[in-house]
Amino acid sequence: MLSEKPYKNRIDVARKLLPELKKYKGEKDAIILAIPRGTLETGAVLRDELNIPLDIVVTKKIGALGNDEYAIGSVGPDGSVQINEKVMSNFGIS
Repeated sequence: MLSEKPYKNRIDVARKLLPELKKYKGEKDAIILAIPRGTLETGAVLRDELNIPLDIVVTKKIGALGNDEYAIGSVGPDGSVQINEKVMSNFGIS
């Protein structure tokens, strides 16, 4: 049996994040960063609701062997690498 998805769509994600982020509404030093492939729609809703600037961060996904669409990590524009250790372990990748 498949479990229910916790969110209906990316707008639903934004709506559920809003209560946690309300304290940043209108903050001059706050910014919303979104990844174009996945969170831009969420970021746009947050931008509109919180009146905070939205910018994008372009990253390169590191796909799992045999399943390139399944991300095990990413590389940022500055060359920094973020790896999901739990996913790596699940795939038996050292």
